[in-house]
Amino acid sequence: MNKKELNKMKKEFKLDSVLLSIKEIYNLYIKKDNLSVIHSDMTYFQMLDSEAQEIYLNNFKKIIGGSIDTKLFELSFTTENEVNETQILLTEALNSETNEDLIKHMDTLAQGLIDNYSYDADIVVTFIKGDYWSSKGRKDDEYEAIEDYVNSLPFIMGSVNKVEPFKKTLMFNYEEKEIRTSSVLDTFINLNSPIDGFMFPSFENGFANMNKVIYYNSKPKDINYKFIDNVLKCSMKLTAEEEKSCFTDIIRSVVGESIKSEVIEDIYSKLELMKEVCEEDEKPVISLNDVKNIVKDIDSKDIEILESAFEETCGKDYEFNITNILPASNAKSVKIWNDNISINMNPKNLNGIKQVKSENGTRCLVIELDDDVVIEGFKLKTED
Repeated sequence: MNKKELNKMKKEFKLDSVLLSIKEIYNLYIKKDNLSVIHSDMTYFQMLDSEAQEIYLNNFKKIIGGSIDTKLFELSFTTENEVNETQILLTEALNSETNEDLIKHMDTLAQGLIDNYSYDADIVVTFIKGDYWSSKGRKDDEYEAIEDYVNSLPFIMGSVNKVEPFKKTLMFNYEEKEIRTSSVLDTFINLNSPIDGFMFPSFENGFANMNKVIYYNSKPKDINYKFIDNVLKCSMKLTAEEEKSCFTDIIRSVVGESIKSEVIEDIYSKLELMKEVCEEDEKPVISLNDVKNIVKDIDSKDIEILESAFEETCGKDYEFNITNILPASNAKSVKIWNDNISINMNPKNLNGIKQVKSENGTRCLVIELDDDVVIEGFKLKTED
């Protein structure tokens, strides 16, 4: 499921949507102290008042938001003996015809979360079941009926939300027209910032992929692997940050620790070109052979070690997402730094920067400029 498809679906999480319909909503309150469910309730979404509906819609909108491979991941179910318990469970829940069946399946999933509890507070887990209408590929015949072009896609989503600790504060009661202290019984469920979440199945070109699930994580640098491995029972690929680090390590194995700025610029230019030739709905990826072509013209130490470095770092069949390893070409996305300086610049300008030695042996950074440099509001004086 690519970013375009996710954004399209995300826009439908609104009260007046005609392409998205939420049917049932199921909440469970789980206590951290004794890992038990102290409350659960199932209701039809349309029976909630509009304010409650909007709060839930915003909560689940976040589950399919965020950067891909940073906060949002498309995961494949692991298969041992060709069976994945969670995949079967979610498929049966998706096909359940009664609330009792849906509750039974969601309780089983929640129990898996309890068995792998990794939160520092009480949580409320919310599941929704609904339908999303999406276009099936391209509509070639302008007279084709709309029902032949739009596909109904049933889905299940879940969000894990933290229960905020009680804080003593003053509240104004409009009904009694009085200011009073808040009660310890007033519990705040933070639906604005879900911790974990998922959507099953994943959608591709208007069709459901039952072998994949979309996983959301609120902390890119603190992935909840217990949720991924033991609750969803999925395999986790590298994050965007990990991919960039692995790609850098592979290039470093070929060129060594030091590299000229124009070489970096050349690598980024080739990656940008590969990204541009991809179809709009196609994920831009590169394989081992592509990396070989990228570095073949580099004055490297030993290009023969590239293949072994690639295999040791991520496996010879791994494909890098170009978006994860390529700095944004329309922004100052490249950082140049040491202990004394930090400069951000556009990757297209890398060939205009050099590290040189002066006559007295001092290392200097030389940057080609199109206009004057400004420091604290002052233009820097040009010296010969």
